Amino acid sequence: DADNNQKLIEEELEKKSLIPLDFHYMFWRSEDKFLRCIAIKDDNNTLEPCIIKSENKDLKEMPESYKLLPPKENVKGFMEWTFLNEDGNDTNYPSFDVFLGRSTKMAYLYKDLSKYYKNKIGYIPYEKENESVAKGLEYAYNDWCIARLAEEIGDTATYEKYKALSKSYINYYDPQTRFMRGKDLKGNWHVPFNPRYSDHRNDDYCEGTAWQWTWFVPHDVEGLVNLMGGEDAFVQKLDSLFSADSSLEGETTSSDISGLIGQYAHGNEPSHHVIHLYNYVNHPWRTQELVDSVYRSQYTNSIDGLSGNEDCGQMSAWYILNSMGFYQVCPGKPVYSIGRPAFDKAVINLPEGKTFSIVVKNNGKKNKYIESVLLNGKALNIPFFNHQDIANGGTMEIKMTDHPTKWGVLSPALSSKEEE
Repeated sequence: DADNNQKLIEEELEKKSLIPLDFHYMFWRSEDKFLRCIAIKDDNNTLEPCIIKSENKDLKEMPESYKLLPPKENVKGFMEWTFLNEDGNDTNYPSFDVFLGRSTKMAYLYKDLSKYYKNKIGYIPYEKENESVAKGLEYAYNDWCIARLAEEIGDTATYEKYKALSKSYINYYDPQTRFMRGKDLKGNWHVPFNPRYSDHRNDDYCEGTAWQWTWFVPHDVEGLVNLMGGEDAFVQKLDSLFSADSSLEGETTSSDISGLIGQYAHGNEPSHHVIHLYNYVNHPWRTQELVDSVYRSQYTNSIDGLSGNEDCGQMSAWYILNSMGFYQVCPGKPVYSIGRPAFDKAVINLPEGKTFSIVVKNNGKKNKYIESVLLNGKALNIPFFNHQDIANGGTMEIKMTDHPTKWGVLSPALSSKEEE
């Protein structure tokens, strides 16, 4: 608060085994009094959310037990909420599953945030809500997360409802310009339109432009590919992202649009999955060479070694995962996309003394392409593997080469892998 009492509160909570849960650094704001999630730490080191106190006006109409949402102005699609609960469920952290109980409770929480227009007409009119495209695309992903959780606990009605809502990203795609765009209440596209234009916190996107946000459909890449006209058209559009002129237009362009390779902005989170989209359209060598280029152009061992804002550790998280050789395109979907490993060997220590090792052979600065992959001694011919493969323990052996190969080209490999 204004007297800087946050540390004192945390110290008192610690004495009573109560741990503040920081979903996001913005949750502590003096003008919001004490908007904070408190959790009990049990013998298994599990965090069970139990209490929240809020002075926020938007939350006062909600039942006390449901007051777990941050102030609406602090979030877009509230990524932390869906990430924690969905991944908690998929990776067998029982605390979040127990806390939710039923997905209908989560749906209730989300209802106040998702906006009347999103559910009523399938999109958020730009004149009714700032940053409408960014919010709408993130809401579509959030709705998919709710659907996944509902499916897991057998809530068919909620699953069907939110699965349909997760397709709302389609309503923002303009086939003429081939970008995600804002619409007004009558369904007309927002004009004039310039995919390079940015007016920080005062346009249809958040900390980005149409170039960056058009790709934000992590939960339904196949649907996005079809929306753009199929694999060839998708690859052409994706190539143009990395080859376009990097200039931005507008008097108050967002400083968060940084680390540009073409119009791909590695300095901000919305772009971080994009390089791996080539794996979904049978161009895995492009993922490999672009990951390699990001290592060399966006990260340096210096005081300013990151090309963008280290929001909640995301710039480092991208590097750590990719340097081991993989990345998760869609949080909540326990599938990893293989890229270009940086280390000769990386070992993940697991419970019960198990390990998962990534061993890279013929690795080198020029050898940035994958020739072959073995997973526990068996050939892996697709550029994806499951979280369970790591959890089980084992070894992934990746052999590198200095030229693009056809390894990983096998359509429609992903859909069958994800069903396993």
